[in-house]
Amino acid sequence: MAGPPTPAFAQATWIFGGTACPRGAATTLGFTLGGGTHNDLADILQSLTEDVLEGMCSNDVTFTRLDVKRGPVETGPTVTRTLGFPGTQAAPACPPQVTTLVRKENALVTSRRHGRMNWPGVNEGMVTSGGSLDSSFRNDLQSKMDTFYDALITATFVPVVFSTLSSDPTQISEFVVSGRVATMRRRNRA
Repeated sequence: MAGPPTPAFAQATWIFGGTACPRGAATTLGFTLGGGTHNDLADILQSLTEDVLEGMCSNDVTFTRLDVKRGPVETGPTVTRTLGFPGTQAAPACPPQVTTLVRKENALVTSRRHGRMNWPGVNEGMVTSGGSLDSSFRNDLQSKMDTFYDALITATFVPVVFSTLSSDPTQISEFVVSGRVATMRRRNRA
């Protein structure tokens, strides 16, 4: 797994707990630090998590903490924000191995340089037996991710994908909520 190659980049890691994540869960996202320091980024991400991203998970999931690491990976500093609040989707959540898949789209066409975020605790009532998300529910989640993306761009913390194939991170052009959930058995790759 790649991480921030220089001090101009940072990586955020959301850590989850709760009854829907009995062994914990995490999702990550890379950024440029054009808008300030990794402390500034942590402040903005904490606010956006409370205002927007909490709707990505059921109330069986707890947003435990947010870690923001500035590059380089080996020596850069990390700032931690304790969160401690639940998601806002209704319970019950799907089993822990079922997640809402959000693709990190970019201009490169190879799937090896696309990224994915898996958000735990998707509301079980919003997933069909075939693994599809209810369309209006999916649209609501997409709206949340669009709001999140726009706020990051406005703050000049551009989301990126780190890759072991290149030392140059690739800018994310949009987040796309998949119409199907991801599972441990069937990983959705775009």
